[in-house]
Amino acid sequence: MTTPYHALRGVSTKDWSFDDIVASSDNFHPVKRVPYDSDLTLALDEYKKSDIPLIIEGWHVSDAWDHELLSLNWFAKHAGLPGDRIDVRNVHTWTDDSIPLHEFIAKSRSIGPAVVKGEGERLYGKDAICPAAWSDWLHNRSDIPRQVLPDDQSNILNALPESSRVEHLMCYLGVGDTFTPMHKDLCASYGHNLMTYTEKGGSSYWFMTRGRDAQQVAEYFHDLQQELDHENYVISLEELRRAPFPVYIVEQKLGDMVFVPPRSAHQVVNSGGITVKTSWSRMESGSLGVALFNELPIYRRVCRRETYKVRSLVHHFLLRTAQLLEDQLETDKADETVVRRLFSLIELYDHILVDEHTESHATMTHLTTSLNGDAGPSTSRTTAIDFPALVCDFCGADIFQSYFRCSTCGQSPSEAELVEDVCICAGCYVEGRTCLCGNMEPMQYRRFATLLDLRKRARSVLASFSQRYGYPSESSMFEDEK
Repeated sequence: MTTPYHALRGVSTKDWSFDDIVASSDNFHPVKRVPYDSDLTLALDEYKKSDIPLIIEGWHVSDAWDHELLSLNWFAKHAGLPGDRIDVRNVHTWTDDSIPLHEFIAKSRSIGPAVVKGEGERLYGKDAICPAAWSDWLHNRSDIPRQVLPDDQSNILNALPESSRVEHLMCYLGVGDTFTPMHKDLCASYGHNLMTYTEKGGSSYWFMTRGRDAQQVAEYFHDLQQELDHENYVISLEELRRAPFPVYIVEQKLGDMVFVPPRSAHQVVNSGGITVKTSWSRMESGSLGVALFNELPIYRRVCRRETYKVRSLVHHFLLRTAQLLEDQLETDKADETVVRRLFSLIELYDHILVDEHTESHATMTHLTTSLNGDAGPSTSRTTAIDFPALVCDFCGADIFQSYFRCSTCGQSPSEAELVEDVCICAGCYVEGRTCLCGNMEPMQYRRFATLLDLRKRARSVLASFSQRYGYPSESSMFEDEK
């Protein structure tokens, strides 16, 4: 792993002041702050339309805030981390390790708030699974609007079968001058970050861009001889001042919740004493097309795992939306918002089907039977059966349907035991990437007829809606949805 630029140059928050930083460049702008007890529906609507980061502040003074539960002492005793250990990153060497949680907290409390000359270790606690009690408080006892919580129905990351979902409700623990390099949240998702605890004036500086400036940010990183999506470059204040796009800055303190737009590049540098942040991602229907057409091609180029299984999300969300509209038709309460969403999902699904189709699909080997079992495609309701996940062994892309497999290269030469198949996505294979022996078998994950069956079913539900209510042309429906 490449050592980040921060470690090479020693950027420190020692003399930082939020007001001074913002005033140091016309390119810098403070993030809008909204009190937690104001009209949050209006604020969140404006945030989505503006594509600009937002802060909702003051949650720690609300009656629902549980100071004892959300303390570091409670976390240390009840976090329930595997083996009571936490994954940490040494920001000086850019190496990862796992150490006892109590040892990490002791080290963080004993070290100074800023890097000193000759220092060799400064640890950042990353990607700790959020304690169940914190998740329960967040979803059932906090005042945070339901529509931005991780388990809300609007979060389509929950459309996948439960065993295939990716854990994204995480906690991050850091002391001054620990950091997360400039990056974008996965797959055009919305980012949410609540600071739940601080010690000794701890805070976090965020430097963020608009989502619409993602391409400009990537090009600017190339000018700096860096790759944004490698996530190993901590950009300096001076480089941000020269950036050809606006930079939005906030000093996040206790009770501040940061909202990060999809594709917003952002960098976080901790300051002062220990901070604890709870973070989660959300994807909405509009995120899918952006992820499919904008983010996934970048991930393939830089060989980055997509993690959120975008094509599978489209598949399962299409399934769920078609069933929802069918249920609404049965009760004569059809919602045109659902109709527009189904139109858009079919458009995305068609793009996926074209990519995954081959004329010989009926005679190819399939990893699984159809989603309905051995009987093949069904005209009755399709169910979301979960199957093992596959990723490309070269680029890390999620394999949804078509791929190439080699079982020979995964065998131990001495014991001839099958260790693991080598799987290459179709995109990598046509670019010349293959296994060591070069003898790969074309495969399909499931019967292609199953995918066509789902598409036909979705179109049939739309036809039923049309016959009963009538609706505008497909083009105008897509325009409304966009």
